[in-house]
Amino acid sequence: MSFRLQEVFYVVVGMIHGGNVWIYGGPSKVLDFSSNTNPLGPPKLLADALMEAIEGNIFSYYPEPTYTSLKESLSRFLNVDCRLIEVFNGASEALFQLAYMFNPLSFVLTPPSFIEYWRIACSLNRRIYEVKYLDMGDNYILDIDGIVKALSRVSNGLVYICNPNNPTGTLTVRKGIEEIVLEASRRGSQVIVDESFMDFTMENQSVIELVENYENLHVVKSLTKIFASPGLRLGLVVSSRIEDMGRFMAPWRVNILTSYAFSKFLQDLSYVNNYIDRSRRVIFEEVSRLIPILKDLRTNPYNTSVNFILVKLSLRVDSTALTETLALRYGILIRDASTIPGLNKSYIRISVRRSSDNLKLMKALGEALSV
Repeated sequence: MSFRLQEVFYVVVGMIHGGNVWIYGGPSKVLDFSSNTNPLGPPKLLADALMEAIEGNIFSYYPEPTYTSLKESLSRFLNVDCRLIEVFNGASEALFQLAYMFNPLSFVLTPPSFIEYWRIACSLNRRIYEVKYLDMGDNYILDIDGIVKALSRVSNGLVYICNPNNPTGTLTVRKGIEEIVLEASRRGSQVIVDESFMDFTMENQSVIELVENYENLHVVKSLTKIFASPGLRLGLVVSSRIEDMGRFMAPWRVNILTSYAFSKFLQDLSYVNNYIDRSRRVIFEEVSRLIPILKDLRTNPYNTSVNFILVKLSLRVDSTALTETLALRYGILIRDASTIPGLNKSYIRISVRRSSDNLKLMKALGEALSV
């Protein structure tokens, strides 16, 4: 593979996320394809547990200081030792906390990818080395050889790898990630693998099982994407360095409603796993329908392993203008991908929703692109 290393400094002002339905009047006013949550909506058992917590006035009390009950439920769900788990107010907080703990001299980042990695590097005023994903036309590939070569030039560095990757939908095999971890270990660098979308994939390539083998490997997960509850904010870290994180963490990071609801919900693993399996089937079927339609609209959709699709527009279409048109004229939100490092105004990202909603988006997109 070709090796491309670019030393850059980013200004993070203006970096935005999807999911801001509030500026358009709230969830009832728009169809949101800009945030990547489960199209099935929150599981009923999770909603029931949350209502039980509210009706029982659980919020009158502080959360359990050690989050032992929540960690035990997560341990069974992930099939990992409870002592390797720590919980946070969303995956983003976990990503920040790990970086602050390791305080690396530089970062190795892989555009296009999740913008918070750049924000974290800039907040620490550190040098950024970029190794771009390889654009193969209908899919992106992580440049493993490029990252390994970049690590040979970096000491006390930190690599963020989003797997599956947001926004490209790329799923990198476990062996490839381990190759990066091995090289980083030789160079005294840390690897953080963000697996926030792994539960959506048909093929599990999680490296959680490798954490006990490598002290420099740390896995971050979001629980609220797969369970369609991003407002509850629950992220976690699986690492052999959990004890070292203690002095960097604020108390009561996860609110008691979230802690109670997920602790109870995750106890019924049969229900949880059935929900995840059903979600994967629905997403696979919808993606299979959407890709040909998007091609018929003369766009270039990239193959994806998850619940969102990166789309390259024709040269005459501006992603920002298209995003505004869909929002104001059709009440549909998509992700203008021009604010994602490594992309430009030729790219949008759309999440996968229910079939009827997806058809509304395709109809609106077809009309907007034909103007």
